[in-house]
Amino acid sequence: AFQVVQQTCPHVPFIIVSGTIGEENAVELIKNGVTDYVLKDKLFTVVPKIKRALKEASERREKSWAEQNLRKSERRLSEAQVITKIGSWEINQQGELTACSNMMYTILGLQPGTQLSYQVFLGLVHPEDTPLVMKAQETAVATGRLEPFVFRILTRQGEERYVEGRGAMRRDNDGVSFIGTCQDITEKVKAEQQLQAYSEQISRERVEHQRKLVRASIEGQEKERADIGRELHDNINQILAVTKAYVDAALNEDEKRE
Repeated sequence: AFQVVQQTCPHVPFIIVSGTIGEENAVELIKNGVTDYVLKDKLFTVVPKIKRALKEASERREKSWAEQNLRKSERRLSEAQVITKIGSWEINQQGELTACSNMMYTILGLQPGTQLSYQVFLGLVHPEDTPLVMKAQETAVATGRLEPFVFRILTRQGEERYVEGRGAMRRDNDGVSFIGTCQDITEKVKAEQQLQAYSEQISRERVEHQRKLVRASIEGQEKERADIGRELHDNINQILAVTKAYVDAALNEDEKRE
């Protein structure tokens, strides 16, 4: 009967009532999962044991539900961190890393479970950005808050990544610690850099286009002046010169005056 219960409804308490079970057998059964036992000559203990068994079963169910909810919450948090590329961390007052999410390892280019400490983390920070990280740390210790700031890391595979870090100080019964997040914003930064490059290229092309327009306008004006000058020199000027010659001749020569 106990085996059937274990297969169909393992969370239901199971109490054996017997007059011949014996202490050794009872202990062995309890080790195998039986909730409790009652001797027939002590049936007055049945009710208290049933109440205790039901209470313990209820507590186990609540604990099981809480554990399931915790696992679901942790899974959702992990999935959210993967989607947003955000890793979380915690450092105690001695500077020791006490907690780190899997996504944090991914951002740093490390395998989950790799030995990680604050010094190892600093070793992955881009040398040019190490002073920035150290200054942020000093500010966090002084103010209790790590304002958002961007820095670069170099993974052990040689990949450069842009990371935005933020955090805060936490005080509890265990003392003082720092908690925070790091978000991989490499794609965002590269997109902004590409957009900036495109903007600069468009600006350069616009300036060059304006220069071409000005150059074309100047060349057009020069061509127009040249055409007018050529028209005056090769056409009108000659006509006027010949006309003036005829007029002068007519004034001085009677036969040409008519």
